[in-house]
Amino acid sequence: MKRLIWMASVVLLLSGCVPTPKQGYIVNKADGTLENKLAAAPAVIAVEVEQNAEEPNAKPQATSQKAEDETETPSAASVRFPEQWRETVQIGEKVTVQFDAPVEQKADGRYPVYRTRAAVFTAEDTERVAKALLVSPVSETTDGMTKDDWIAEFREYLKTADEQRAWVAAGKPSDGDRDETVWTEEEIEARSEEYAAAIAAAPERNETRTVSDFRNIASRTTHIYTLSSGERATLYWDADSVFVQRGGEDMYLRSQYAFTKTHPQEDDPFFRLWQDPSLSKEDASAMLLRTLETLGLTSFTVVEAEEANQFSGRTECAAGWRFVLHRDYGGYPPLLHISPATRFDYPSNGESAVNRPIGTESITAFVAPDGVRSFSYGHPKTVVGLENENVALLPFAKIQTLLKNAIDFGFARYNEADRAAASFTVYRAILTTYTLRVRDSEEYYEIPCWVFVFTRTRPDGEYGQTSVAQQAIVLNAVDGSLVQPDRGY
Repeated sequence: MKRLIWMASVVLLLSGCVPTPKQGYIVNKADGTLENKLAAAPAVIAVEVEQNAEEPNAKPQATSQKAEDETETPSAASVRFPEQWRETVQIGEKVTVQFDAPVEQKADGRYPVYRTRAAVFTAEDTERVAKALLVSPVSETTDGMTKDDWIAEFREYLKTADEQRAWVAAGKPSDGDRDETVWTEEEIEARSEEYAAAIAAAPERNETRTVSDFRNIASRTTHIYTLSSGERATLYWDADSVFVQRGGEDMYLRSQYAFTKTHPQEDDPFFRLWQDPSLSKEDASAMLLRTLETLGLTSFTVVEAEEANQFSGRTECAAGWRFVLHRDYGGYPPLLHISPATRFDYPSNGESAVNRPIGTESITAFVAPDGVRSFSYGHPKTVVGLENENVALLPFAKIQTLLKNAIDFGFARYNEADRAAASFTVYRAILTTYTLRVRDSEEYYEIPCWVFVFTRTRPDGEYGQTSVAQQAIVLNAVDGSLVQPDRGY
């Protein structure tokens, strides 16, 4: 992959309180603005040379493309996005929103848009992955539910149903965080019939058969193999994912080990078993990339890497590195652990069932000194082509206004009379690629979008728990429309 050279950007520092925006925040997604911009010629990257008395030999710096908006007169000079957004906004009488976010963006200022479509895995794909990662098998043991497994699960279901009946008969007393779901007798009867059918169809026990390859692997079934090396391997695949693992079943990360080290009261059986990897991150990454080349997966980039141990029960199997990779659509900043907030969505009119979004195409792998021991690949896509080499984006000021208006709408309930004052902080702003449906199509755009990550304001000002899902507002950077994840656009 090409190394990107980071260029200096103009810093835009905004401070103080500003009035709450009054204009609407909903952008018409059906007016053709997005399609027209994607069909337009690629935006030109301007190069400016800034010279002054202190720097008579200043070098050229690449700037981002000219960002135009139909309501504004395009500037003769190119527009760069700021490196930092600092501002405080009062939303109504009770809500304060602080913007204290570094702006993550592409270094080269170019914003390509690719068109993709969902792909599906096949038994042949799974066989190819298995052959690349594992030595030949000698036997397979089925891992399905036996009659005893189904009977035990059915008993638990009936126990829960009896507890619900008793709770209803007692007048539904308050019981802390109790799940107040109550199944009807008709639902219990129907579910009981399903259990009876599953019990009748299930085998008495799982059986082992002799095999010599990974051909004709049934989908949606966990396959347990004994390899010629004596190791145990697990395979699973369906239309959206493939999973191959040898050795242990449990993964224990360095971050989990570090947490227990500072919280010794935690019950962590793996802590004392931790082993530092002898394999460097660079060597592990190179080993993984060679494997991906064998599989024809060369357009992925590592977005997360962490030391890890693999365990089987309480036995440590291997010490190495766990990697997460995403497909690279031109060097956009990576996006991990983001959960788009739905409180900002306008009414869906029942469209969500029609336009289901596709998940992020990603690979997760564990690499030890003896090779790739765990590999999962989910939500595969086929790249149809390059839709626009460098699409023009909206000015950052326009995006800021749209975001503030969305926040005004989404936080309205916090200004109700019975609410206490609340403060939120937007602490990350990432201009990255996001998967959106093409209108009236089963294909997708991998398109630049602004992702604004927020949470309640912390007194210590410390944010960045990137290992957990972070709430975010997502705006299309091309037309400014709010991305509604439930609808996929």
